[in-house]
Amino acid sequence: MSRGNILEFIKKEPILTVATVLAIISCFFVTPGREYLSYINWRTLILLFCLMAVVAGFAKAGVFRYISRKLSQRMKDTRRLSVGFMLLCFLLSMFVTNDVALVTVVPLTLLTMMGCSEKAKIQTLVQETIAANLGSMLTPFGNPQNLYLTSYYGIGMGEFLRLMLPYTGVALVILLLQTLISPKEGLGGKAREAGTPERGASDAGVPEGRAKGAVIPEREAREAGIPEGRVKGAGTPEREAREAGIPEGRAKGAGTPEREAREAGIPEGRVKEAEIPEGKNREAASLYESGENLTGKDEMYEEALREKLLRSKGRLVSILLYGILFIVSMFSVARILDYRILFGIILITILVYDRSVLRNVNYTLLLTFVSFFVLIGNLGAMTQIQAALTQMIEGRELLTAILSSQIISNVPAAVLLSGFTDQGKALIVGTDLGGLGTLIASMASIITFQLYSLESGAKKGKYFLTFTLWNVIDLVILGAVAYCMMR
Repeated sequence: MSRGNILEFIKKEPILTVATVLAIISCFFVTPGREYLSYINWRTLILLFCLMAVVAGFAKAGVFRYISRKLSQRMKDTRRLSVGFMLLCFLLSMFVTNDVALVTVVPLTLLTMMGCSEKAKIQTLVQETIAANLGSMLTPFGNPQNLYLTSYYGIGMGEFLRLMLPYTGVALVILLLQTLISPKEGLGGKAREAGTPERGASDAGVPEGRAKGAVIPEREAREAGIPEGRVKGAGTPEREAREAGIPEGRAKGAGTPEREAREAGIPEGRVKEAEIPEGKNREAASLYESGENLTGKDEMYEEALREKLLRSKGRLVSILLYGILFIVSMFSVARILDYRILFGIILITILVYDRSVLRNVNYTLLLTFVSFFVLIGNLGAMTQIQAALTQMIEGRELLTAILSSQIISNVPAAVLLSGFTDQGKALIVGTDLGGLGTLIASMASIITFQLYSLESGAKKGKYFLTFTLWNVIDLVILGAVAYCMMR
């Protein structure tokens, strides 16, 4: 590996790099041996791998993008959009981890808010990020540190939910209150109207009044002084059919999903939103729409529909399969099913069904855990260092977890501190709340910042200040709540 590649890797994976370097240094003080294997919490690693693989399968099936897209279509202004996407991140992160929720929702947010002010865009992104970090703390599988700490301290699902539900409830109230002061702008600008006649007209400098009726045959007719009756059906399938001499009944549904379904003999409900694939199948579609002679073309058209239907069926099968695997994973998280059996089920199923999903697993996170396991194991083997760290943390677990998360991120902080205290619940609350604050307190927060930074005209400085302000405010409020509840 060249020097440039090494520097690029360090820049891209700073946490893994630091963890690996510290682990290697610790090996000089504790001679490597078979006891190193006992350092590693295999249950955490296997559960993480299984959950990430299942979530990657859901993502490939398009589940999260579909939910996000449907939600964005119902929003009328930036405030409603902020509330909708914030709640989506909050809920998604409980089941698919905070980073996956942000990777799914943030790109759609940037697309939907194209043309909105940077203030509204930044505020929405910040709220989404905070929501993902706070929503993920409700479940043991919402983020990696929860999964690790519940496994390390043997905390059951019910006990964990009772611990974190009050904090999650308070967090949701805070988030909803904060959205009330979010900028309220119409999505009318470039964002809402993208791809519509109004958007095209506005981009071309056409006055709004004239643009509103753009590409409407009746409007064009009136402006051209042509009698209404002559052009009422202009540009419609019926008019084209009449001019081509095609019977009305045959042409009425031309080019529509319903017509496609009837011609292929497929039930209407199954293909209501069918789209015709590219290539030769699109040629068949255009023939129907143009009203040309269709002799010998029906087979092409039916083939297009069959291909679309097969893709839809494949997507439904994928969703069902990964849904079952997710439920099975929950049995293992709840300690009903042995994690080694789960690993076998997940690995074999994915290898048989779609092994490409394994490429989307975050192996960097798994390696980071391994490096910290080695580091903590070696520090624990050094009696004097272990005693010093234990004494420093004792009685200050909540505060120590919050503060250390601001510097090294909450996942490494959870792994590091767990080796020197038996107060698992305090560490869970501290590292979950510790995901607020600085930009590096949660690695999920960096995802949003990186995606926003790629935008043309991104105001990184303003984003950083807005992010830090709201994160510190929320951290202080929730930190005070935790301090009072844990006294």
